[in-house]
Amino acid sequence: MTDEEALLQELLEAHPTRRRALELIVGGALAALAAGSAIPMAGYLTAPVRTSQPGGGRLLVGDLRDLPPGAAIKVTYEDRPALVLNVAGTVKAFSAICTHLGCVVFWNQDSQFIQCPCHDGRFDTNGQVISGPPPAPLPAIPVAVGDERIYLGSA
Repeated sequence: MTDEEALLQELLEAHPTRRRALELIVGGALAALAAGSAIPMAGYLTAPVRTSQPGGGRLLVGDLRDLPPGAAIKVTYEDRPALVLNVAGTVKAFSAICTHLGCVVFWNQDSQFIQCPCHDGRFDTNGQVISGPPPAPLPAIPVAVGDERIYLGSA
């Protein structure tokens, strides 16, 4: 290789072509897209961190007077949504995750049943399936009422 050819080769390596610059830009964009997709997927596949409840596993939900008969409130229990109902003076709690596809259920105040907004699965006030595609009842959560306060979980 002559000195002129060596100099030309050095200049070409020092100044990339438009094609090489475009390859670098597209490659960087694809790498960013892959990383941006992989991070949420990894978060979905790993189990969430569980936290212990204050007071030895019990969670204070609120005062009984704030939950009149026929009403419900949604709370977070063990890092998951839960539904607390006052049915004719009896307080009950269930997981608020539908057993069909994992959608978050809500309390249908007018009709007095638990309903899934995704595929219209319905559960009675005992968490049992009354219609729709859910294959199993809602899991119950232990409830304790003491001194007019509502607690979830075991003591």
